Amino acid sequence: MLAFSTAVLAGVWAGNDWSTVLYNAWWALVLFLIFGSVIGWMAQVVLDEHLKKAAAEFTDQSEPPPPMVSKDKVVPEPAAEHHP
Repeated sequence: MLAFSTAVLAGVWAGNDWSTVLYNAWWALVLFLIFGSVIGWMAQVVLDEHLKKAAAEFTDQSEPPPPMVSKDKVVPEPAAEHHP
């Protein structure tokens, strides 16, 4: 709408007739709609790639956590519960 408004104001200020003003404003609106859609799509792709990378780094647990250690000895890991 900013492109449309600017084109209308510029056309009126230049003294053009209304058909020329509206024709130019309509094209400005369409072109900026396309331009904004492309920029928005590119931003969405960048954000999606960043979030996928961050999620992969967050969930990457390739090495096991270190064992729990007390002052004197290694404390065994708690055993998994076994229900018959």
